[in-house]
Amino acid sequence: MHIVLTLLMGGITGLIIRLATPGREPRSALASAAIGVVGAIIADYAIHQTECCIQNGTVGPIGTIVGALILLSIDRYWRSKPQ
Repeated sequence: MHIVLTLLMGGITGLIIRLATPGREPRSALASAAIGVVGAIIADYAIHQTECCIQNGTVGPIGTIVGALILLSIDRYWRSKPQ
């Protein structure tokens, strides 16, 4: 159940962040949701390793948002670099 909640929260967070970021997005909604899921998994792993505050075995919405924001920011930075 823990993994399912993390995946669900990550996907929803990725979609919400996609809607909240200004400007035209070069990636699809599915890609944004996938980045949100990966961010949630990374945040979940990091919080479990540091044994920080964990509620019900998941990182919670704030950890998911932070993880997804970091990954979406990195993705946006890489896409904006001239090649």
